[in-house]
Amino acid sequence: MKERKTASVAKVLAIVNRRLRVSTCSSDTRQGMISVLETILCAANVYEGFRYLTEEEMDANGMAFADPGISKSGRISDDSRRQYHASPLFFSEYVKEHELLEETT
Repeated sequence: MKERKTASVAKVLAIVNRRLRVSTCSSDTRQGMISVLETILCAANVYEGFRYLTEEEMDANGMAFADPGISKSGRISDDSRRQYHASPLFFSEYVKEHELLEETT
């Protein structure tokens, strides 16, 4: 029997936060990511809320005005551009996963 492999909640959170920030996929696709992530966070009892990304965060990724989620005024026109907060229970693991993703992409 193969050994079972699982991903940590911190790793899933880091991956989804990055994709919500830099992805050029549709808003519907990002909403799907959000739905799965919120289900995982609530099931693990570690949901800490989210915040909407700022115009500067989008500009830093070269996404402003090219992405359909950003209006020409720089305002986020769909609510799928967000970042979820990491629970204090796994914050240090989340930071490590986030840094690893930023280094490898």
